[in-house]
Amino acid sequence: MTRSADDLIVRMGEPPAPVSRVGGKGYNLSLLAHHGIRVPPFLVLTTAVFERLAGDLLPALDELAASAAQGAPPAQVAEQLQTRVLTASFDAETERAIAEAVGELIGGRDRLLAVRSSAIDEDSDEHSFAGQLDSYLFQRAGSGLLTSVKRCLASAFNERALVYRLAHGLPASAIRAAVVIQEMVEAEVAGVAFTANPIGGNPEQRPSRSTASTPSPGWSASRTAGCPTSALISRSGSAPGRSGSSTPAPTGSITTRPRCRTT
Repeated sequence: MTRSADDLIVRMGEPPAPVSRVGGKGYNLSLLAHHGIRVPPFLVLTTAVFERLAGDLLPALDELAASAAQGAPPAQVAEQLQTRVLTASFDAETERAIAEAVGELIGGRDRLLAVRSSAIDEDSDEHSFAGQLDSYLFQRAGSGLLTSVKRCLASAFNERALVYRLAHGLPASAIRAAVVIQEMVEAEVAGVAFTANPIGGNPEQRPSRSTASTPSPGWSASRTAGCPTSALISRSGSAPGRSGSSTPAPTGSITTRPRCRTT
């Protein structure tokens, strides 16, 4: 499938493009920026970049991915799919378009970048794909960035993503992913928040976890490295007490406690 160079990039500040073009993460970031919420500068390489990379292999990739739903071992299917994507090459026009867009993003500054996956059915109302695809941090502009983009696209076909699809009844064919390239920030605090308690699904309890900077910024809050602090925000007084007792917390209260690993 041939697409023009204009279809390859969506820049921050442009109207949000469809999820089918920029994936779930790319769409949500564009939506946040569109409504004036501060997010680190970013651009999105659309699904057209993947389609150009795959080129004539696209029908074979779709057929091979579909075989996982027909009983083929997901590990073997994933290995073949990722090998085909990783050994493919970007055409000169695509490489040039990406390099120019990244150059505009960093504006001649020496910036560290994150290369983030954005599958078209990721971060949806029904499916998150949280932790299923790969992202690459602390990247710099140049040929190494293109390698990370390719690896990010290939991760849409890894074993755990295929198994997740099969477990949730999602189609294994027509897998498409976009890629977000975003400036990294030197955060003093990083955190993760939920709109419902993931343990039990209670929408009246909204947990969050944050931590001060560690030698691995951006990862510690979700992976419990260092000494993160957890908070449980109660909307209706249904949250547990500070020590996890059954005593209700006042409406709108925040219960916090450190969650350090012990050795």
